[in-house]
Amino acid sequence: SLVLIPSGTKTGKVFSQKPVSGDGDFTFTRASAATRVNADGNIEKERGNVLLQSNSFSTTWIDVSTNKTSGQSGYDGSNDAWLLSKTNASARLYQNITYSGVNTFSVYVKAGTLNWVMLNNGTNSVWYDLQNGVVGTNSAGGGSLDASIESVGSGWYRVILVSSVSASLIRIYPAKGDNDVSGTSGNIYIQDAQIEQGLVARDYIETTTAAVYGGITDNTPRLDYTDSSCPALLLEPQRTNTITASEYFDGSNLTNSSISAEYNTADTLSPEGIYNAAKLTAAGTFPRYYDFPSIGDNVNVTMSCFAKAGDANKFALTGYNKNSETASVFFDLLDGTAALASYDDLSPSYDIEDYGNGWYRCWISWSSGSGAVSFGIRPFNHAQGQTGGWSGSNYIYAYGAQLEQDATYATSYIPTYGSSVSRVQDEADAFNAGDLITDNEGVLFVEFDFAKQDVSQTICLNNNNPSNRIGFWTPATADLHIFATSGGTSQFSTDTGFNLVDGETYKVAVKWTNNIVTAFANGNLIFTSSTITNPVNLYVASMNNSTTTFWDSPVKQYMVFPTALTDQEAIDLTTI
Repeated sequence: SLVLIPSGTKTGKVFSQKPVSGDGDFTFTRASAATRVNADGNIEKERGNVLLQSNSFSTTWIDVSTNKTSGQSGYDGSNDAWLLSKTNASARLYQNITYSGVNTFSVYVKAGTLNWVMLNNGTNSVWYDLQNGVVGTNSAGGGSLDASIESVGSGWYRVILVSSVSASLIRIYPAKGDNDVSGTSGNIYIQDAQIEQGLVARDYIETTTAAVYGGITDNTPRLDYTDSSCPALLLEPQRTNTITASEYFDGSNLTNSSISAEYNTADTLSPEGIYNAAKLTAAGTFPRYYDFPSIGDNVNVTMSCFAKAGDANKFALTGYNKNSETASVFFDLLDGTAALASYDDLSPSYDIEDYGNGWYRCWISWSSGSGAVSFGIRPFNHAQGQTGGWSGSNYIYAYGAQLEQDATYATSYIPTYGSSVSRVQDEADAFNAGDLITDNEGVLFVEFDFAKQDVSQTICLNNNNPSNRIGFWTPATADLHIFATSGGTSQFSTDTGFNLVDGETYKVAVKWTNNIVTAFANGNLIFTSSTITNPVNLYVASMNNSTTTFWDSPVKQYMVFPTALTDQEAIDLTTI
């Protein structure tokens, strides 16, 4: 038998629980990074350090009137820190590195004979007081978003500069005082420098000659814990987030109209479980972020954003199509409900999903029609109802704006930091399962959380092409179809009449024995075929049909039995 209950993964692999030989392990591919909800209930991303030789300051780093001494006592109990001494005014240590968009530069620093350090990215200069643990002068310049200093004990601090700039270097200055690099002597201690995408400094990642990434990277299977009772293998179609800075709304292709935004607010943790949410305050009449993206005619568009109540309790997403028709959905951030505005012209689909800690993911989907398209993100006051309350100083918290084209629902969050980003199709197949599958009889069983798609989904056993296969599929209409092909000839592909509902859990079993195929779903017999020619040489357990139709719903269990079950056993197996 093959038994896959998602629990163990590594890059490019999802491990089956049976057999232990590895023949039932699934090969996994996705040529892009992605996100998931982890076991702590937080959104987990790819993370990385693009700064080279991150703690080897005598390599690619360039000295200007500085000396470095390694082997110093570090913040982490190691002897990996460096003494950075200056021998002239404006002495600095720097690295030539090109980066752009929303990025965070950080380094651990401790006072020596000097009590100040300055970070500079060619545009922004910020001074940090290593004696009192405060940020000093911030010369700002375009693109300075945030500067902070965090104590890590024993006199060490992590100094942080967040910016949205196009940069070609990063500099560290030992400083005589606030806004003062004039001194010709003195020293500080430094350790573990990092540049990463996003608004916050995450755990340090060591680098040498190349950038290093962790988290949900390319080809990393996503065990998603949105249903906290057990993880599911998250499988999704290719999608693109066309909002260019999904967490820094003012640095994206969105236009700010009468909103005052505060980033990295310490008021509340974001859906990531860190302090990188935005506080959006109404600063005038009809506050909103909006855009007029370039979208083709009659294309489905889905806008989504995470939101949490502040002193305003409602949040609105508005879609406009090219016929100047409009629709707004009003999301109540206290009770997690949604309502369509009375002036709706578009009949959109929409939903609100609870992400815990007061956060909801809200989305609206509509058709572009023919003409200009735009959308809006709006905070407003719950007490003033759906048609009013667009002015004043009410605020909400927001995170993770996303716009997907050719989409009738929101997929998992795709972070962006300065340009649009695509997450490509997830694929999973077990190519060595031939000894676990028999031609004459057997059962394919799958438990999944159905995610309704705009296209068909297929899951089956096959011979690595469509000539021999058996399994089930569902078109965009979400009716469950059972099918079998033998020697390139279709034996049947039948609509069982069993309708799948978006977001619901299903257990489906397809049994073949004595040239008869029988199917069961959620404890019911739903299909029996007439006599067929059995498919042969089935050696691939697949989450697609070996052509272009993939399975795009989260999978909780995938099992193959080499002998047929009785009907009652199949009913028991599929009962929810």
